[in-house]
Amino acid sequence: MGSTTSGSAHYYPGTPRYGVFGKNPNHITLSGASARVDTFPADWDKTHRVKIRDLVDAGLYFMGENDRCRCFYCSIILYNWSAGNVPWIEHAKFRPTCTFVHLRMGATFVQMCNRLRGRLSMEIVIEESRRLGLLSHTFVPHLNAPSGNSLLSCAVQTLLTLGYPYDEFRHVVVQAVIQGVTMSAVQLLKLVKTMGVKSLLPLPGKRDDDTRTDADISTESSQMTERCMCAVCTCAVVDICHMPCGHVSCQSCSVRLKVCSICRGDIKGRVRLRLQC
Repeated sequence: MGSTTSGSAHYYPGTPRYGVFGKNPNHITLSGASARVDTFPADWDKTHRVKIRDLVDAGLYFMGENDRCRCFYCSIILYNWSAGNVPWIEHAKFRPTCTFVHLRMGATFVQMCNRLRGRLSMEIVIEESRRLGLLSHTFVPHLNAPSGNSLLSCAVQTLLTLGYPYDEFRHVVVQAVIQGVTMSAVQLLKLVKTMGVKSLLPLPGKRDDDTRTDADISTESSQMTERCMCAVCTCAVVDICHMPCGHVSCQSCSVRLKVCSICRGDIKGRVRLRLQC
């Protein structure tokens, strides 16, 4: 595994204080996953050990030479991919200050990848990441879905974030992929609830004088979840706050924007949110 630092390295003096990231993507036209997918040759998965979906998910696109891939955000170039390489982990190791990695995976994940570097195997890093829930939204079977069903993948990731166990609604996703059906997170959430699948996250607590039933609280929680959906794509929970305006969007939409989609003000910083909708 190798890396090349592109000309934008001087923009990364270190991890910003207080988790506020003020840099926009270097290659904003490739901020969308579908645009990055289109840079890879059709036979890539047959001739390389690392799959397109994993590279694209980690913000990488193909440069057209050998197996060299570049991050659309920080411009680092990663190459010499081999079996066992995990794009997210390699990205975090070679560019621990990449804004995209921090916004998507969080500072804890980045710190862990670099703390374990050179001392433990990649398998142990992956297992520890799974144990801590840091890779739960990445290493799940739904990413085997065709790239054209990105809305469905986004919906599944949103439900995982909300605590719904994938194994209990896996068959619904598989059937949707087979039939070519797509749905938003709200639509998938309603379907999963009709199946009786419950979130592993605790419901909001009740005061002693609270007369609401568990059904009432569950309904209110569902309504709150809908209000937490990104206003841009309406298919993912908001997890990025734009500075200085304070408006929010999901990470996938945020990295495509230079101005806020709500107030049209310049985005001068981003903060990763942790909402329990």
